[in-house]
Amino acid sequence: MKYILLLIIVTSNVFAQKNTTGLITYSKHTVVEKDNQQNIKEDKIANYINSEIEKLNEKIEYTLKFNIYSSIFNVVESIDKENKMWRICVAGGDGDGVYFDNIKTKTINRKITPFNKTYFVVKSRSFYNWKLYPNVIKKIGKYTCYKATCIMVNNVINKKSKNITAWYCPQIPVSFGPVGFSGLPGLILELNYNNKYIYNVKYVNLDKKQNIQFNIPKNGEIIQIEQFEKIMTGVISQRRFNRE
Repeated sequence: MKYILLLIIVTSNVFAQKNTTGLITYSKHTVVEKDNQQNIKEDKIANYINSEIEKLNEKIEYTLKFNIYSSIFNVVESIDKENKMWRICVAGGDGDGVYFDNIKTKTINRKITPFNKTYFVVKSRSFYNWKLYPNVIKKIGKYTCYKATCIMVNNVINKKSKNITAWYCPQIPVSFGPVGFSGLPGLILELNYNNKYIYNVKYVNLDKKQNIQFNIPKNGEIIQIEQFEKIMTGVISQRRFNRE
């Protein structure tokens, strides 16, 4: 652990001198549990849907742009965005919306428009209680990454939890990552979202000549994540009731 902290300090100083901006491109694929793989193969409809989802996932890309203090993460716009299946693919693993992460304000804002209303869902950067595994190492391309895990608990919906595994890279010592996950001593290059979706890095561009600037837009209702979860739970429950 001491070695990792020393590495982070050294690489942080080097990185700060050479690079303060970056553009990271991710892809996402769906994880099918082994118990369900055979069932999907035997069910023609399920097999077709799963096949179409994977084809779309291969085309869909997400970008993380960052400077020294903040980042923005979102899906790359596509001509397929009006396709219902495209929207379903993007929404999996919380991939829809735009995430603004700011070290100075210590907040993560997610701009999202469910049911034709725009919200800016706010949570603290300390929201994630990461557990680090300094002796668990994985090579992702040329980068050495370390494992970290956390458990997200939705206190509104039956305290339902989501297991998150991240692989972060101290060689790129910025505490950002895909879909708003942050706070680790290095950029997250791979993220396993509840064993259902995996975000994988495709390209890393650390060109110091990039001028990456962005501000959070103001066209939406600012709301804390706990309140947003209550609203969404109520709306979904009402819609289910109306269908019955």
